[in-house]
Amino acid sequence: MPWTKTIARSTVSNLLAPELKEVYAKVRARVKNALLPGGPLESPLEAAYDEACGAFIDTLRTTYGARLDAETEVKVHSLMEDRAFINALRQLPFVPFGEISTEVSRDEFASLRIQGAEPVDFDNAWNVLRRRFFLAAGRSHDLNNLLSMTLAAATEQRTDDLLQRIDSLSSVVEDLLRERQISAPSDTTEIP
Repeated sequence: MPWTKTIARSTVSNLLAPELKEVYAKVRARVKNALLPGGPLESPLEAAYDEACGAFIDTLRTTYGARLDAETEVKVHSLMEDRAFINALRQLPFVPFGEISTEVSRDEFASLRIQGAEPVDFDNAWNVLRRRFFLAAGRSHDLNNLLSMTLAAATEQRTDDLLQRIDSLSSVVEDLLRERQISAPSDTTEIP
């Protein structure tokens, strides 16, 4: 699952003390086990997914009205059972929303050829799905805490990545300035 990579890359896992790394690995394993079938977070997570997917369909029904006939609605349900859509859903609790790729599902949605449909309609329904997911997940204190912690870990990683990029960029700029100073004509040379 992508969320384990996000958590594993957080600065907590970079601590030098081996016993802390071991404890952190155990916590990650417990979180994973809590989400597995039969785990204590399985039910609230499943309920949040169900409510979110219902909101996705409801948004499309509202958007298209009569144009979303029974046959087209079956196609939308098939889209939601597609691997790409399910993979995007699985990332919701653990990956920052803007980093979840829905491009394949969006293209499949366009291929349904709903009269008057535009890609932005899929994006709007996906945004409603996200909001409803987090509202539903918030009803479970434990699941809400998990989502908050994983988001914090992902944010921390992005901050670290950004700082590293800034340092790299600064280094490149300094190198360019040094090269320019070395190759710059001396003060006595006149520039025409």
